[in-house]
Amino acid sequence: MKLSSVMLAGSLAANVALLAALVLSPADSPPASLGSAVENFATASSTRAAESATATTTSLSGSTKPGAKLGTDDLGPTVARLRAAGFPPNILRALINQRFELRRQALSYDEISGPYWKNRPRTAADAQTAAALAQLDRERSDTMKQLLGTDDSALGDSDAARADRIARYGNLPAEKVAQLTSIQRDSMEQFSRLNGQSGGGPPLSDDEKVAAMDKATLMEKEMHASIAKLLTPDELLEYDLRNSPASERLRQALTGFNATEAEYRALFPLYQAVDEKFSGMPFALALMGQSDDQRAAEEQMREQIKALLGPERYADYQQASQPQYQQLNALVARLDLPLSAAAQVASVQQDVQQRVAAVRADRKLSADARTAQLVALAQEAATKITATLGARGLEGYKQNGGQWLNQLTPRPKAPASK
Repeated sequence: MKLSSVMLAGSLAANVALLAALVLSPADSPPASLGSAVENFATASSTRAAESATATTTSLSGSTKPGAKLGTDDLGPTVARLRAAGFPPNILRALINQRFELRRQALSYDEISGPYWKNRPRTAADAQTAAALAQLDRERSDTMKQLLGTDDSALGDSDAARADRIARYGNLPAEKVAQLTSIQRDSMEQFSRLNGQSGGGPPLSDDEKVAAMDKATLMEKEMHASIAKLLTPDELLEYDLRNSPASERLRQALTGFNATEAEYRALFPLYQAVDEKFSGMPFALALMGQSDDQRAAEEQMREQIKALLGPERYADYQQASQPQYQQLNALVARLDLPLSAAAQVASVQQDVQQRVAAVRADRKLSADARTAQLVALAQEAATKITATLGARGLEGYKQNGGQWLNQLTPRPKAPASK
């Protein structure tokens, strides 16, 4: 479970742990040394986290999630004691944010760290999880107001929290981030209610499903319109580069491409133009597949991308953007090879599979001759792929996208039973 805003690697969070260890130690049994104070606090914290992580709590729907509640009940007394000891507000905010982010981590496993133009693995939240996350944000906001008199729960002070905020919103002013997160929170609650309506009770008819999807699309447009009123054009661009449907589609297409920020920002307007032109299409029409206009727009976009990237990088883009080669692309990345290596393997696969199909379709061949030719093609493919990926890479490929190699030659028939 990774969540950048929860990491304690930042200097501020480490200071929180250290200072809290000193302030919250019982007065009649002070730690023998500063080191033992840190050790005692770390041991107690890890023990509480382990106990909380194994606990099971009931979510909004009555289902259970392990570790869905990591204690925040003692925040009031803890913050009061730290405030009395002279701790500044930024330390107190970091402590409160840390507690709530631990609870968020138990609900959501999304990874949002790293450059904004890189694909961020995400898990789709079901209606209950989305509602629980929205409720947690409300609780965090209320806690900040109650204990500190201000609601800046989205503005953590640690290095990790700042990096997380920039990854989400760029360099927006703090007050705009607070307003923006409020808009997002309200929209998430609306989506949760819509999901709850469509997910409960009897199955929806096709017409009801179409109506629900069209309503969700409209809600997303309304949220974006509210955000556009809040931000300047430059700020809105930075937001869209990180959070829009076009940015999601572009990052997905660039998985394995290892794009630079300059390449990502140059490609984004092309994706955004297509997305804005066709995102308003009713869901019923979208179910019927791409229209001629949409196919023409996608083809025009590909030609623009080719001109923008140049021949070599466009070849890498094509390789990275084909879903059937995602496993191969990931393997090449693990082997620390250029993406062109994946393209070479894909070319071998296409060539050999075409020749295998011709052999299998040739009715003039005897069974033995057909088997001999298939074995020869399998050996040729393995030799060429080994030359590109190495022997270790070949074995990895057979398990990650190269299962077709194991299917080239027919399996020997089992002996007839007596």
